[in-house]
Amino acid sequence: MKVTFVGKDQDCHVLKSLFGKDMVGMDSEWRPQMTKFDMMRPALLQLSDESNSFLIDLISLANSQVLDQILTELFT
Repeated sequence: MKVTFVGKDQDCHVLKSLFGKDMVGMDSEWRPQMTKFDMMRPALLQLSDESNSFLIDLISLANSQVLDQILTELFT
């Protein structure tokens, strides 16, 4: 299985290879909560098909419109 790290807007285009797949696996990892005032949010999203796995840095891409557009198209 090929693993690809996605941490910048220009990396996001590789996720388009998941479009049209019959099945896409998904997993996420969460940033630890240090105090009760910390905002809980996912830190890493993993999307995989039968031969590729993509590790998406959601902290680095928190405000990425490119990632938002691709994930919206993938999940709809």
